[in-house]
Amino acid sequence: STPIKSSAASDVYKRQVEARAAVANVIYNRIASSRFPDSISGVIFQKNQFTVARDEDKLRAVVPVSKTIEAVNQIFVNGDRFMPEDVLYFRSSSKGTSWNKRVYYATFGGNSFFY
Repeated sequence: STPIKSSAASDVYKRQVEARAAVANVIYNRIASSRFPDSISGVIFQKNQFTVARDEDKLRAVVPVSKTIEAVNQIFVNGDRFMPEDVLYFRSSSKGTSWNKRVYYATFGGNSFFY
């Protein structure tokens, strides 16, 4: 049972990193797009884009966990991006895969991603 438990835990960890990497990939794509600010902070703190960024001081005080650091490194340092460059939007997957004129791409973690 231990190898199965260990393998399952490893799979969960990988999915959690992948979900975080998907968000980092959208941030990267936005920086590269002429439709969004050209910096990480510009994208994250752009008005009405990321609900967690409404309180900038609180967000800047957060110490990232290892899964988040791994995901950010995957996208920004290693260049291991896995979403097309025109995937620029995401929202909670609980809201479904239809979103105005946006085209659904995929779901990672609890978020659905769109062109």
